[in-house]
Amino acid sequence: MTGLQLYANLLSQPARAVVWVLKTKNVKYELIQADFGAPLYTSPEFLKLNPNGLVPVIKDGDFSLYEGNAILVYLAEKHGWTDLFPQDLHTRAKIN
Repeated sequence: MTGLQLYANLLSQPARAVVWVLKTKNVKYELIQADFGAPLYTSPEFLKLNPNGLVPVIKDGDFSLYEGNAILVYLAEKHGWTDLFPQDLHTRAKIN
């Protein structure tokens, strides 16, 4: 799949936040889910996406990003969701 992929465990609050935003905004994505401690998280392929071996991680084409807050900001910026991440510098500074 060349679209958006989300590596997540839904017990993770940051992962659930990313899922919530994607579903709320009707963004198509592939969910790749594994239990904590699963071999996926220590595989060389996954560690290239996130050297910490943690979720959530997104893969958007050739680009990958980890950490829930960074993912949410990236998605808002990419899609222009100013209702979730405003353009005003001072408001953004308070969010960041």
